[in-house]
Amino acid sequence: MARSSSIDLSPTNASGRLPRKGRPTSPTCSTPHCGCSAASPCWRPDKTIDYSRTRQSARYAFTFWAFPRAQWLDTLRAYLDFADEHFRTTGFRCNMPLGAYYIRRDTSSILSYTHDGEIFSIDPIHASTDDATWHHFLRQFNEFAYQRNGIPLLNQSPFVERKHVEAAFGARWFEFSEWVRSVDPDGRMLNPFFAALLSPPAAP
Repeated sequence: MARSSSIDLSPTNASGRLPRKGRPTSPTCSTPHCGCSAASPCWRPDKTIDYSRTRQSARYAFTFWAFPRAQWLDTLRAYLDFADEHFRTTGFRCNMPLGAYYIRRDTSSILSYTHDGEIFSIDPIHASTDDATWHHFLRQFNEFAYQRNGIPLLNQSPFVERKHVEAAFGARWFEFSEWVRSVDPDGRMLNPFFAALLSPPAAP
């Protein structure tokens, strides 16, 4: 079966906006009927999807993992093999084209996924008709990405685990975990998602 991909190579930074220098003077949005123009360009937040009036069969979801630019092509080839093997053993494959982004280095945030350098992402996209098989694929893809120096995006990488973020962010994740405990020692503002992800205090 032929492999196809849909790749958005817009040079965004980790905030989702183009750097001020070099922003386009004409719209770069490829969304049909968006209505953006050079005078009123379309930025990433404008593409947020409201599914409240969308029938279930027309909805889709995705996951996002970033990979160092230097290893991205090898990782993409490995992903295609992974996806083929997953289909062979489970009968599941994503039913929409694969997405990807190239994102420049951005050190302005402690949890920036481009803190250590430029990245390309691999974004499997799927319109789910069976959540159990989709969720199983997501967990398997997380392990694939974890084994290849992948960096998750905390609000776009379902089923991420503590070992994933500790490996991806290294000392910055431990620093973040300590900071959360310092400003919220009783955990009043800590939800179950982050409670499971934060690293425990270092041994005395």
